[in-house]
Amino acid sequence: MKKILIVTLLMLSYCVSTAQTDYEAVEKDGKYIFTDSKGNYVEKLGTWDKIKYFEYTSGFASVWKEDKEYYLDTLGNTYRVAYELADKPHPEIRALNLSDQRFDAFPREVLRYPNLQILIIDGSIGEVNNFSVVPNEIIQLKALRFLSLMSCSISILPDNFGALTHLQVLNLGDNQLNSLPKSFGQLQKLKLLYLHDNQLNSLPENFAQ
Repeated sequence: MKKILIVTLLMLSYCVSTAQTDYEAVEKDGKYIFTDSKGNYVEKLGTWDKIKYFEYTSGFASVWKEDKEYYLDTLGNTYRVAYELADKPHPEIRALNLSDQRFDAFPREVLRYPNLQILIIDGSIGEVNNFSVVPNEIIQLKALRFLSLMSCSISILPDNFGALTHLQVLNLGDNQLNSLPKSFGQLQKLKLLYLHDNQLNSLPENFAQ
């Protein structure tokens, strides 16, 4: 008898649509594959040793192969993920999730991961991060496509923030921002932006870019 696990992924295609897509992860012969709503095998999502639902708002599922964990998006792209900062980061790490770790300053150790494409440093209810400033050096993470800094008490973004030109998804919700840097107009690949629960009264003139 097959065991069925419903895995919900948000269609972000890196993430460009807010339409929700449901996939079923079907266990067969000790492995997992994905099927769509019609029961068809979704080849682009691969075959895995283990699958675990990650988080509705992120759009990623956690998957395992040979004891290595990855984030999987709905296009079939995979990102080797870590949940702790390492003195010598593994060169394969492409995703870093530091949520719910209560930082009192922006963790500059993330700059040791120059190949990051996904960075999540969210606080949570009762565990809000407490750093008001995002340092200029964040632009060293030039490959970032998905950045979430929700619930971090941020009031200032660096003037050069727009240099993160590969960003496609940006979550700055539940912070204390009252303005955005003029360079925001340079984020021309940005497709999904969360700015809820801030103190913004206006947007930069070049925001429409």
